[in-house]
Amino acid sequence: MSPADAQTVKQELQINPVVVFLRGSLTDTVEQSNQRLLELLGPMRTAVVFIDIATRPDTERSLRRMAKGRDFPLMYIRGHLLGDLAELEALAKNNQLRPLLKAAVKKRHFVPSSPAGQRWH
Repeated sequence: MSPADAQTVKQELQINPVVVFLRGSLTDTVEQSNQRLLELLGPMRTAVVFIDIATRPDTERSLRRMAKGRDFPLMYIRGHLLGDLAELEALAKNNQLRPLLKAAVKKRHFVPSSPAGQRWH
């Protein structure tokens, strides 16, 4: 990961309560995992900052290594890895995902830094 990308990742995790690193855009129909993630998040997706790392292979490798091999998308809450899609689906199935997101966002007023909540286009 380049020093600039490392700094950006660190900054995003510090300033945003909920961050998801993913491959491709949210509207990319090829990346079905992104579509499934949106379904899981429901209306809470407006409180999430989505970062597309598809064009940053070094960043993708570094994030995967930090996440101990988990696949993308990866969700972080308050700088801590919550999990990959399979783990998020398990939390949602047990009605735990949205309460975790609500609690993370409630701790301070949150306004996404970009209109769509997405960065690194």
